[in-house]
Amino acid sequence: MKTILCISIVTIILLTTLSAFAENNNFTEYDFIGNFIITDPVCSYNHYHGEIILSDNGTGKSKEYINDKEFESFYRDIADKDGYIPLKWSFDEHRKELIIDWTMNGKYEKLAYFKSTVTGDTNNFTINGFSSDNTLCKLNFTRIKGDFTKALPVINLKSQDFAGLFEIKKPEGGNYSGDVILMNDGTGKVREYLDNKPVNPDHPEAIDKDGYSPVKWSYNEETMELTFDWTCGGTYKGLACFNGKVTGNADHFTLSGVWVNGYTGELNFTKIIHDK
Repeated sequence: MKTILCISIVTIILLTTLSAFAENNNFTEYDFIGNFIITDPVCSYNHYHGEIILSDNGTGKSKEYINDKEFESFYRDIADKDGYIPLKWSFDEHRKELIIDWTMNGKYEKLAYFKSTVTGDTNNFTINGFSSDNTLCKLNFTRIKGDFTKALPVINLKSQDFAGLFEIKKPEGGNYSGDVILMNDGTGKVREYLDNKPVNPDHPEAIDKDGYSPVKWSYNEETMELTFDWTCGGTYKGLACFNGKVTGNADHFTLSGVWVNGYTGELNFTKIIHDK
């Protein structure tokens, strides 16, 4: 597996100061079985992403893309008819470490090997490891339901794909949550909660009858950066404005960065789809 990842620091300043992210210590091996879109959490060099399937017998397979073109493995003969290469995986519930092994116990030594504790939840999590060129890097896993053809990874998203109603929360849970409505015209509104209680706004005059604060937003399709601006272009002084690289897909994505207190962290966005 050849994964080229870049490292950058993106600053996220939230309306409230949140604590550093902790690892979820409640995972079991069963939680990692399924189909996932894989991307790099901070940036996507050459628009890298992949598909990975983890089976319940410790085996799996994956397929990678760069610039939407299927990437050819160092070992072409190991790919199946659909272009997937094999892997082995396991989860140590005592050490809380997930292992994704493309080397197949060293048989294919030029491929990648990931072994680390997991940050996130069962639908969207991040692990650390070494790419095929022995570079220390990260991978973000976003669970999908059903066929990969129905999941739009972030690299294929357009600005209009972010329009809608979302729930926001920290990946490992905790006392912070909220709901965000994003409009096609770059405007939106947000409600935030701590311990299930509404956050007291610095500009109460901006709150509508339903308790939402206004926000402006934009998405750069080239850099895959999502920007939220609670100041609405400076109208409401002292509020937050933050941006960052996005990983995941249209229905469940993650914004990575650094909290106002200096700790790195993430926010999960889950689209709320109402039944018609």
